[in-house]
Amino acid sequence: MGLTEDGVRAVLDVVLTREEDVVSYWDLLVRLWRRYNLTLVVADGVKALDTAISRSWIKVARQTCLVHLKRSRRVKVLLDLLLSLAESFPTRGSRGSP
Repeated sequence: MGLTEDGVRAVLDVVLTREEDVVSYWDLLVRLWRRYNLTLVVADGVKALDTAISRSWIKVARQTCLVHLKRSRRVKVLLDLLLSLAESFPTRGSRGSP
């Protein structure tokens, strides 16, 4: 899945493979790179994809999917703490803020 330049979700490609390995991800990356101007890859922490990106000449930003990241118990605790701290600070327009 991806986003078009207009911000519309679109299926960019479909790959049928026996396993999620570096070669399969490499093939996918090259096909996507040839068709689109890849700027960001958001993934669920698949090591084979990260390895394929690292070994390729493709320069693309990477981000772990926040939904998958939050599913990690340790990360969930930290994110919940950060969110509660952020909510305790006044924002512009709220009473008591400059």
